[in-house]
Amino acid sequence: MLSFNDFVSLWEKKIGKTLEKTLISQKINLSRKSMGDIYDHNSLVEAIKKVDVVISSVGMEQIADQTKIIAAIKEAGNIKRFLPSEFGTDVDHIHPVEPAGTFFRNKSNIRRAIEAEGISYTFVVSYGFAGYMLPSVGDSNAKVPPKEKVKILGDGNCKGVFVEEENIAT
Repeated sequence: MLSFNDFVSLWEKKIGKTLEKTLISQKINLSRKSMGDIYDHNSLVEAIKKVDVVISSVGMEQIADQTKIIAAIKEAGNIKRFLPSEFGTDVDHIHPVEPAGTFFRNKSNIRRAIEAEGISYTFVVSYGFAGYMLPSVGDSNAKVPPKEKVKILGDGNCKGVFVEEENIAT
């Protein structure tokens, strides 16, 4: 069967109230959900044909693979709104350095592919999760905060946005 990172989730009722109201006002059905395997085109198309909205919940390692979802959405031809996996920074308003640059370029490429295909979309940007980023000063590999030295990438003059996890999608 499918693991958490291998499926396209197509609506549950537990979504942000603002987004829910927006979708309901557009007469988008929030009562059905379906799942498809991102690596099985036919199952993905069949799952997408059963719903109005596609919400991708793939993990960071699969961000670039959302091109498979885009292709399935185009083939199905019935989707009113696509919400790609977008947790984190708004990639259209940053200038990242490596190693993050490659990851952000993948996210940006997905955005451009969605736009190029003419798919109706919503990018939900949550910015940095305070509980994830701040304890390690942004080093996702660190297990504890640095005690002696912090490596600042770039010129040190960037602004950051951090969100408490409990406030995401509310």
